[in-house]
Amino acid sequence: IKDFAQLAAPIHQITNLHRHQRRAFFWGSEQANAFNKLRRAISTEPLVLDFPEDNAPLILSTDASDLGIGGVLKQATADGTKIIYYHSQLLNRA
Repeated sequence: IKDFAQLAAPIHQITNLHRHQRRAFFWGSEQANAFNKLRRAISTEPLVLDFPEDNAPLILSTDASDLGIGGVLKQATADGTKIIYYHSQLLNRA
């Protein structure tokens, strides 16, 4: 998902709370908007995942920013490039 870390940041702000901050959870319009954008992104092209083919070459694409890291496992097939797997991870301050 393009700009996933930025899209998901409002949700991560309220779900990554420490034990003593659990009561600070508040789902507001910013989180609802982020959720709806993410839901649209994962349910429309090009994010539909395919099963891998045994003999087709795999392609790994990676990306990183100050906010997170990500990767996409793709496969070059006779029908074109297929998406096999996505990974995205928000980074901490360290």
